[in-house]
Amino acid sequence: MANNEWMAEGIIARSWGDPQVVNSAQFYCENLIARGHYDWHLPRVGELKELPRLKLQTAGSLFWSNDPEPLVGQRKAKRAYAFDLVTGQPLLADINFKLWVICVRETD
Repeated sequence: MANNEWMAEGIIARSWGDPQVVNSAQFYCENLIARGHYDWHLPRVGELKELPRLKLQTAGSLFWSNDPEPLVGQRKAKRAYAFDLVTGQPLLADINFKLWVICVRETD
């Protein structure tokens, strides 16, 4: 199992969006250069389950994951999974909502 390094400083709220859209959560993490590293990504739901141990101080408890809603057919995702720090459970949220973004990288 990989060890993760979290970028918990300067946590921001953004919409999930498309990785090509500058204001999206995905774009933010994929283009982040911090602590001398450029291999940050928006975490998957499984990685977000580590968040409670970080004891983050934020104004909200919902964090975007990199996991879109499973789709049937050719339609574009309208929801993506978020992780709720209060319940410790993932949930689906509209991709246009602004939720908290935290970036992660593997250190192994």
